[in-house]
Amino acid sequence: MVSVISVERWRANTVLALLVADFALLGVTIGVQGVLWALLTKSLHISKSAFGATQLVVPITSIVLLLLGGRLSTVFGKKRLSILSLVFLAMASLMLGVAWSIWTFVTALFLFGLSLGLFETAMNGTALDWELATRRQLLNLVHGCFSGGLVLGALGSGVMLGAGWRPFNVLAINATLAALIIGATLEVRYPYPTRHDGSDASDSTVRLLTSSGELRRLSWLSALGGAGESVIFLWSVFYLRERGAAVLIGGIAFALLSGSMALGRFVNIATLGRFGPKISFQLSGIGLFCSSILLLLSRRIAVDVAALSLMSASVAGVLPTALGAAALHAREQTGALAGGMLAANYVGFMLMSPMVGLVADISSLTIAFGIVGLSGLSMWRLARETTRATQ
Repeated sequence: MVSVISVERWRANTVLALLVADFALLGVTIGVQGVLWALLTKSLHISKSAFGATQLVVPITSIVLLLLGGRLSTVFGKKRLSILSLVFLAMASLMLGVAWSIWTFVTALFLFGLSLGLFETAMNGTALDWELATRRQLLNLVHGCFSGGLVLGALGSGVMLGAGWRPFNVLAINATLAALIIGATLEVRYPYPTRHDGSDASDSTVRLLTSSGELRRLSWLSALGGAGESVIFLWSVFYLRERGAAVLIGGIAFALLSGSMALGRFVNIATLGRFGPKISFQLSGIGLFCSSILLLLSRRIAVDVAALSLMSASVAGVLPTALGAAALHAREQTGALAGGMLAANYVGFMLMSPMVGLVADISSLTIAFGIVGLSGLSMWRLARETTRATQ
């Protein structure tokens, strides 16, 4: 049996503040990348389909580490993993800033994949430990802060680029922020479950996710959420640029989409409290379907932004809701649980990116975004099958 050590209020609040900073930094990083992708791929002469293929590097690398999340958390501890993830994040940002070929671009993505895999295991596992220690809800809050970081990263980088800054300068600032948080992490003591049976070992991760029909469904829901997020993070600015939006407008729009995601996660806190995970998933599925239909009918950029904002808000709560619901079935295995559920999320992210790129090259991004509508219908159907034990 695993018992959870409660932390003093001051320590709990310190860990909370650090988690907020960590998730916000990851949001800033992805927000910056979201604005820079179109510029970097143009300067490196990378096609849409090639860009979609290179994006496989990040989730594949992350998935390998996520499936090892239980063992890594047990052997090294979540604090060490979080510090190492920030080191890789800083390295990836600097490498991306000096990329001169598709191979250096892929190297930067590989480093970011290492960072993301370790980050997701350590930070989400720590958030679950924090929830168990304090018996307070945290996942939607910190994931909302991640979305808030997306707003700052996208808006800030858009303004800097519009003012004539080079991509390297923007990415160097991002690396500096990572270094500052590494320094802050060194003195913080993390909450942790005391392990007596080694149940968080890596070979339990896949078995854990397939141990019940409920966890299997939650894994599929997490994967569908990742598919929707990939469209927002990787393809929204591409889409708006194709529609004629300037770089600055693209950055502002990406910030708005990120703000919609943050708002969706904060609203999801109330939705979960009142209606439970099942209704939350169903609302997400309906929103994804409606947003894809709106994009198909749209003839103006303002309507496009509104549809993408709805898509962003709809997908926002899927991952934190799946993590929280799954924790009810695996309270004693936070490292393996976080790694496994996030691996499923990344599989969805990984599969959607090249699919969108391929369909976009054949037809258009508007048609490609229709895939998200189909994933929304699948999400709604899966959510109907969840049991009361998850609610």
